[in-house]
Amino acid sequence: MRRRRINVQTVLDQVHLEGDEIIVPTSTTSDWRVILQDSITADDLRQGCISLFDQVNTEMKLTPIEVNHAVRFLKYAEIHINHHKHPHNELLDAILCEATGSPTEIVSVLVKLVCHPSDTLRTATLSFLDVGIFRSTSEFESTVTSAGLLPQLFEKLTPHKIPLDGTTIEFHRHFASIVVNLFDFWIRSCPHPETLASETMDPIFQPFCTYVQYLLVAPVCPAGDHSGPSLLLETTILSNHIMSHPSRPSSPKIEGFFDELRKNMTNELASWLDIATTEELSSLLFGKGVWMSEQRWVEIFERCLARASEGKTFSNLGVTAFMCFVSRCPCNVGSVFWPDGTFSLKMGDTVVSSSKLDSKALWTLFTPTQLHHATSILNALRSSYRSE
Repeated sequence: MRRRRINVQTVLDQVHLEGDEIIVPTSTTSDWRVILQDSITADDLRQGCISLFDQVNTEMKLTPIEVNHAVRFLKYAEIHINHHKHPHNELLDAILCEATGSPTEIVSVLVKLVCHPSDTLRTATLSFLDVGIFRSTSEFESTVTSAGLLPQLFEKLTPHKIPLDGTTIEFHRHFASIVVNLFDFWIRSCPHPETLASETMDPIFQPFCTYVQYLLVAPVCPAGDHSGPSLLLETTILSNHIMSHPSRPSSPKIEGFFDELRKNMTNELASWLDIATTEELSSLLFGKGVWMSEQRWVEIFERCLARASEGKTFSNLGVTAFMCFVSRCPCNVGSVFWPDGTFSLKMGDTVVSSSKLDSKALWTLFTPTQLHHATSILNALRSSYRSE
């Protein structure tokens, strides 16, 4: 008979004390406290998740060692969901089908895990849930949405009160992704979104709007490179709802919220550019079917450089509006840099800048006083216009 090699440290890690009694898990890979990375199967993952959910649902307090094992298990389950083909990538669907509790009870357990006092376990659960929802079927999304997952997450976690900094960025990244994925599914799946029932809309609409507004204007640690706009840029919400009009009509409430948001962004950018009227700018930024001419885009971009050189800095809402402007860059506009430290904007092979521009002016768009905007602006510039 072939003997299996046992790692002593692994076994010791799985041992924990309850009173004076030593407890050793008796199950194998189906127990979430045991992770055998070389042989874990889809069934092991499913049974391990159900085992963990059952313990959380019984209100049994997790010991510090058990918290560590739960974090390791959820991370490993996430790897399988993310990188393996079916059935690993529909783990949450399988759990929902096999678990004895109702969908409401499953959602309740997920919320309990997400709200655990351990920051590490809370983040690991959010990450697991984020990937699980992204890889799940529409049936699962429909079930957890109907069971009230989003309203409970907003109520229990109050994300708009959690500072956005280097220690919380993972929490906000995963939370925002979960919210946007389920919110978009909710809008897509409704046959007539303009007539969404109030009992469906009301519990989620205001918390959603509050959180989006918070991310757009939240103070950011100047020493970091994270900002609310850059976080939202990682989701589909900027491109699908803020930077353009969705192809499918939404509810009047949602359309009204984003219309007001676009208006505020336009006013912010107009003020930054010192432009008196906003009608044209709003049309250029957000007009459906309206294309910005190459010459007009170049004129506004030169104005942006001039204002930045004068020391004018963006607010978070302003940088979101600026990213929207950059995203409208005509495809044949590019830049050419000269040996004397200047550059010019061109259309095709024709230079169209009003004069040579100081290359240092580009760096003023993301000076050290706005370090948290640098990543967002650089990514927007990099993806929107060419340089030679």
